[in-house]
Amino acid sequence: MTEQIPLVTLNNLRVVYNIGKHQRTVIDDIDYILHHGEILGVVGESGSGKTQSAFSILGIENSSPGIVFGEVKICFHDQSNGINLGDLIHSTTQHVKTENGVWYKKNEFQWKKTIKKIYKNVRGKRIFLMFQDPRSYLNPFWTIDKHFQQVVPKEIQKATPIKTIMQSSLTKFGLNDVAQIATCYPHELSGGMNQRVMIALGYACRPDVIIADEITTGLDVVNQKAVVNHLKQLMKTSKENGAANPPGIILISHDLGFVSKLADTIFVMYAGQGMEYGDAKIILDPRAQKKHPYTKELVEIYLHKSEYIRGDPPKLDNPPSGCRFHERCTVFENNRHLGCDITPPRDFTRMKRGKHQIRCKLFEKD
Repeated sequence: MTEQIPLVTLNNLRVVYNIGKHQRTVIDDIDYILHHGEILGVVGESGSGKTQSAFSILGIENSSPGIVFGEVKICFHDQSNGINLGDLIHSTTQHVKTENGVWYKKNEFQWKKTIKKIYKNVRGKRIFLMFQDPRSYLNPFWTIDKHFQQVVPKEIQKATPIKTIMQSSLTKFGLNDVAQIATCYPHELSGGMNQRVMIALGYACRPDVIIADEITTGLDVVNQKAVVNHLKQLMKTSKENGAANPPGIILISHDLGFVSKLADTIFVMYAGQGMEYGDAKIILDPRAQKKHPYTKELVEIYLHKSEYIRGDPPKLDNPPSGCRFHERCTVFENNRHLGCDITPPRDFTRMKRGKHQIRCKLFEKD
C-alpha cells in the first residue's frame, strides 16, 4: 500500500519579526503534517504562536522579515509537486551573524512578488481561512448572496448555478430560510448565523485545506456545540459526496474541550515551540504515562481538575534558557539533574521519529 502524501508539511519552521531595532522569534522550530480527511488541533495558551504557524502555510506575514527558515510544503491531490516555500525562503533570506546571534534580512520585493504568483489560485480557493470573528471575514457592504458570488471560485460556478450552490450550502448548516438570508447583510444576522454562513462558504469553495482560527470565541455554549456539529457535517458530507481527497482541517484553539470533540491529532504549542504532537486519544488520555508536563496541565484544566497553570508564559523576545516551560513546570523541581534550565530538549519531527513526539528531557531516552 502506497503511503499517503501529506497535504501540508511544516518542517523546522522559524518566523521572525522586526520590533524596533530588535528581532523577535515568534515561531521557533515547528514540525507538523496534515493529511486529507484529517482534523489537526493546534492548542496552547494565547501568544504561543498557534495562528502564526498556520498563517505561514498561506505565506501571510504580519511584519518583516517573516518566515526566515525551514520548509512549508503543500501538495494538493491533483498536483505532483504542489507548493514548496523552502527554496524561496532560502533564496530570499540572509542569515547575518552578530554579537547577539543571527540577524535575518529578507529581499521583500522578491518574496512578495513570488508569493503573489504562486498563491494566486490558492488563497480562498484551495486553502480557506475561517476567522474567530466571522464579521472580520464577511464584507459588511455585501449581502450574503453576493458573498457566494464573489468568494466561490468561478470554475465551480460554471459547473453549477451559484443560487443552487448557496441553497445547498446554507441548508446543510442549518440556515433554511435561504431566500431571506441571501438578501441580508452580516450585521443583520446573529453571531451564530454569521459563523454558519462562513462555514457554508468554506464548504461551497471545496478547498483542500481549511484553517479554522478560534472560531468558537465569543459564542455561547449552544452555538459552540453547533459549530462542532457543522464541522463534523462538513467533513462527513465531503466524504459522502465521493471526494477521494476530503479536506484537511487545522483547528486552532486555546480550548482543549472544543478540540477534543473534533481532532484526530493534536499539536501542543508553548512560547513559539511545539511541546507535544500525536494522536488525540493518547494526548487527551489522563492515564497516559508519556505526556509533556505542559500538556498534562492543559488536560487537567480541560477535565476540571485544575483551574490554571502557575506563572506566566515567557516573553518571546527573551525566552528562558533550556526548556521554555521549566520555570512553570511542577516536574522540574524533582528532576534538576536533567538540566532543563540549562540545555533545551531535543527537537522532534514526526515524519522521521514516529507519530507521538514530546519535546521534554524526561522522555529523551525512550
